[in-house]
Amino acid sequence: METVFLRSGGLGIVRLNRPQVLNALGPSQFPAIHAQLRAWGSDSSVGAVIIEGSGQAFCAGGDIKAVWQARNQGNHDANRALFAARISSGSRAALGSIDIGEGDVRRR
Repeated sequence: METVFLRSGGLGIVRLNRPQVLNALGPSQFPAIHAQLRAWGSDSSVGAVIIEGSGQAFCAGGDIKAVWQARNQGNHDANRALFAARISSGSRAALGSIDIGEGDVRRR
């Protein structure tokens, strides 16, 4: 599986599982991640979500090669998913020691 979803108590975990490409996000991952984040967003028992990467890298960004291949194969829906996946504006993200959300950036 390219993306693994786990629960640990009130914590949702998204594990990017493509270590061979430094966990670059492929077009097929966006719809699944988007759907799971929406589900957890409406579940009051989920208080936080962690996104982590398998292997040595967290995430190299978007997998440009996979997006290009999908385009050349006529799979435009996969590429549209790349731009359609959004997290609600009320969400909060923490990356390392930086807390990002709702228009502010603060050191923890």
